[in-house]
Amino acid sequence: KTFGGDPNRLYFTSHSSGSHIGGCVVTHDWAKESLPLDILKGATLGSGMYDLEPVRLSKRSKYVRFTDEMEQALSAQRHIDKLHTPLILAHGTYETPEFQRQAHDFAAAVRAAGKPVELLVGENYSHMELPETLCNPYGASMLGFLTETVRPARADIIEWQPAMRVPLVGLLLWTIPTAVAACGAWRRRRTPALSSLLVVLLFAVGSFRVIRLVGFYALAVAFLMPPWIQRSTGNEETTRLNMAAMWWRPIVTCGALIAVAVTAFGRTLAMDGEWLPEREATAFIKAHDIRGRMLTWFDYGELAIWHFSPAIRVSMDGRRETVYSEELRERHWRVYTNAPEALDEVARLDPDYVWLPATLRVVDRLEASGWCPIFSGPRSVLLSRRPACATTSTSQPTSVSRTFPGP
Repeated sequence: KTFGGDPNRLYFTSHSSGSHIGGCVVTHDWAKESLPLDILKGATLGSGMYDLEPVRLSKRSKYVRFTDEMEQALSAQRHIDKLHTPLILAHGTYETPEFQRQAHDFAAAVRAAGKPVELLVGENYSHMELPETLCNPYGASMLGFLTETVRPARADIIEWQPAMRVPLVGLLLWTIPTAVAACGAWRRRRTPALSSLLVVLLFAVGSFRVIRLVGFYALAVAFLMPPWIQRSTGNEETTRLNMAAMWWRPIVTCGALIAVAVTAFGRTLAMDGEWLPEREATAFIKAHDIRGRMLTWFDYGELAIWHFSPAIRVSMDGRRETVYSEELRERHWRVYTNAPEALDEVARLDPDYVWLPATLRVVDRLEASGWCPIFSGPRSVLLSRRPACATTSTSQPTSVSRTFPGP
C-alpha cells in the first residue's frame, strides 16, 4: 500500500529459475502467514522447474547440497493441494526437453486437481527468447505476425523497395558501406572470420533488396570490418597503440559531422510538413479533453499517441508496416481511398472520432452519413459520431514554426 498498489490485485510473473521460485510461492501455505489463501490473483510461470528430482540428478547436485527435505519442500508439483492461484504455464519449442516436460506435467497435474491452468507453447522460441514476448502485444505469436508484416514483398511502402527503386539518396546510403567494405577487403591484413563475412554479405544483399535494412548494414560494416584491416604485430602494447590510432580518426570525423549537422540544422526537428495536421487541431483536442477511439490517417497516428495517449486510442499510425496486420491496413486503405465499402469499414472499426486530411473525398460521405465535424481546418478534419457537438474551424494554420514534439 505504501507504493500505491492494490493488495487485492497482486499478480506474479517469472521465468526460468524465477519460475521455480514462483511455483513455490503459488503453492505456499499463506494461512500460516495470516494472509488470504488467494492473495495472488494470477501467476504466469515461464520455463520453470516444478519438481526438483530431475534437477537433483543433474550436475547441479555437485554445487547444491540437495536433501530429501529440500526436494520435497521445494517441488511445487507436490503441493498442488495448497494452490489457490490461477496459473499460466509457458515454454518454448526450442527449449531443452526437460523444461518442456516439466511445464506439461505440472499443467496436467493442476488440471487433474480441478484447478484453473493454461499451458502456452511458444512455437520456435528458445529459453531466453520466450520472456521477450511479454514486451509486445502479440505474445508468443510475435514471430508469426512478423512473418506476415515484415517481408520483402511490400510494394506499398517505399522503404521496403530495392535500392534501385528508391530515390537516389537510398542508393547512395547503400553504396557508402559497400565501398568501405570493399576497401577493407582489399586492404585486409588478416583473413576475416567466416561468421563476420557472412553477416556483412547478408546485410549487403538484404539492404539492397529492402533499403530499410541499410542502417543495419552500415553498423555491421563499422563493427566487423576493423579487425580485418588491423595489422597483427604480435606485440600487445603495439597492438593497443595501433587500435587507438585506428579509432581516433573515425571518432573525430563523427564528432565533426555532428557539429556541422547541429550548426546547419540546429538542435531541433522542424514539424512544418504539409502532411502534418494544424497546430490548432491538436490544441482543440487537448482543450476539449477528447477521449475514446480515433480512426486516424496514418501520418497523424504517432502525433496523437505522443500528445493524447492514453486518452485517445488510435487505429493506425506511421508504424503501419511493422505493428498492424495487412488486413487492418487494407481496411484503412479502403476508407482513405473512399472505396464503395468505406463507410462499412468505418463501422467495423467502431471509432468515436475520425481524424483525416480535409482533402479526402470520404470526409463528405462521412458527414452525409451523420458524422459531425467538430474541427475543420485547411489540412485536417476531426469528426465525431455524437450528434451534439461544438464546431471550431480555422482558415489558415498558424505561421509559427513548429518543432518536435509539437503540437
